Amino acid sequence: MQKYISQHCYYWLYVIITLFNLACTNYTSVRNLEGSKSIQKIDAVQVNFIGHWLNEGKKELLLKEQINEFEFTNQDIKVYMKFPEDVYFDRRKDNSEFLFNAGAVTAAKPEWDIIRLNNECPRVAKILNDPNWTKKYLVDFSEIPEFRKNTRPELLSDTVKALYGGIIPGPFIDGYNWVLWVNTVVAKKIGIEVKQFDMTFEDFLGYLRATNDYNKSHNDYIIPMYEANNWLTTHTLTEMLYFSEFGNYDEINDGKYSEKKLNAWDKTLHEIERAREFKPVTQDWRKTTWTETVDYPLKGKCLFYLNASWMYNMWLKIDSTKTRDMLPAEMPVFKTSPACYGGYFVTWAVLKNSPHRDQAVKLLMSLNKPDVAEKWARYTKSPTGVKGNLSSVVFGFDKFENYQYMMDHKYGKHKFNVFNTASFVFGKENENVPSYADSVLLSNMTADKAMKEIRKQLRRR
Repeated sequence: MQKYISQHCYYWLYVIITLFNLACTNYTSVRNLEGSKSIQKIDAVQVNFIGHWLNEGKKELLLKEQINEFEFTNQDIKVYMKFPEDVYFDRRKDNSEFLFNAGAVTAAKPEWDIIRLNNECPRVAKILNDPNWTKKYLVDFSEIPEFRKNTRPELLSDTVKALYGGIIPGPFIDGYNWVLWVNTVVAKKIGIEVKQFDMTFEDFLGYLRATNDYNKSHNDYIIPMYEANNWLTTHTLTEMLYFSEFGNYDEINDGKYSEKKLNAWDKTLHEIERAREFKPVTQDWRKTTWTETVDYPLKGKCLFYLNASWMYNMWLKIDSTKTRDMLPAEMPVFKTSPACYGGYFVTWAVLKNSPHRDQAVKLLMSLNKPDVAEKWARYTKSPTGVKGNLSSVVFGFDKFENYQYMMDHKYGKHKFNVFNTASFVFGKENENVPSYADSVLLSNMTADKAMKEIRKQLRRR
């Protein structure tokens, strides 16, 4: 009797395993020419996908994990992903060149189903001489109800759509806050403790002064504030100070000229000119190339490094231990600011002419879900435009997540993704007028001369 029960159990176990294997293998039953039934394998559809975040720590890991999960749950779809660096991009070429060349966008049957967009809409519009190119060639995700449901509502506005030619071409998974990165080991060597939040401009000048004093009496020179010739970032310091001086988010964002804005910029330039006394950048910064010196903060070569929250992922790949020495700090202000410097990217878009358009949309939609938003926060220490089950990152896990939590708590949707400083300060009609932020901080132009040049070039309605 016991032997019979044992054999009976083995039989049903065999049946269950067989059924499971059949379910997990992508087969269907069809009739052959003789009319009898046979088993035929269905070929998977291949989605060709230009990826992103190569060598960017857990961003790259997250993308690969999500693709694996997508393929497991959609076994009739296979994802062929290549990074831009594998296909065309070496950080010296413009991504928009690829989007334009070889019919990558305009082809009747393009090679790639999903292209890496990454803020290139305005540049491609100029190359194609067509401001409506996104509507012609890219899928509009704002028309998908599930997309709208899982996206932060402020990112579905007409103002945001205008940045992408009147559509939303994909998920806003990639977000960032701009950061005044601080090497805490270097700060301790200098003898200072940098505030992570609510840093005033006077505090900031004090840190520069202390670094300059250290350099006068020590042989191991410390760069007070990193700058590179091929990616200028210190101008964001001036812009954040301007936001705090002007103090009204809606007015800053209205794109109109006003004397009030001009006066606020005048004060900001005169204040930032004071920083030059403490030699804020190294004398040979014009010989510094960003790609070759991205590890400078980890090596303790500089105190401050102005860049976005995405640096965490780049540094994590280089040296995870040294990355722990980096403190993300809020940029200095004159007074409480109505907004911070940050934003969200549409990283990828689906081509309307894509051979596998529906499957490509399905892939990107799989990234626009609450569980992915929470995973993004844990992995990347950056914000996301995808709504999560939690309103924000849980406070208290580590200093990187705490920073993102506090920035979201302080500023919410009031972020500026500044592509053109002049349009914020002087109005859209003056968007080609130089702001001279770099000239005053990094060169020898006085604030008085800068304002004189600005006023000469302004158009007033």
